[in-house]
Amino acid sequence: MGAGGDEANDDLETLVSAELMSSRPAPEFCDPSDVAYYVTDKGRGFALAKLPEPPKKTRYDEFLAYDLKFSELLLGAKVPMYEQRGGYCDREYRMYRCTDFFGVYREVEGEWRPTMKEAKAGRTR
Repeated sequence: MGAGGDEANDDLETLVSAELMSSRPAPEFCDPSDVAYYVTDKGRGFALAKLPEPPKKTRYDEFLAYDLKFSELLLGAKVPMYEQRGGYCDREYRMYRCTDFFGVYREVEGEWRPTMKEAKAGRTR
């Protein structure tokens, strides 16, 4: 910050006198007449106290934080998932549902079907 004549200097010096900021000579690579201003712990606390309260987290915020499926978060439901096996030409699918969010304990498993649509419907060709 330039010394003297700067409009902001008066405001900054007021903050220094209130012990919300401190001033010292600027680093060597700056103009020798420059002054550097730094926030103090008291100033940091004052500024943080003036911030508005953060908004209450929504269920969607929780969804983003926990990386759950949206329907699981909203409904609390265990959403069916697809499992696949086989190669490119002979791939099969089935739906399953787990009792936990990590997919370890399976509660329901469907029959293997040639397409995801059929696995969902539970039909054979």
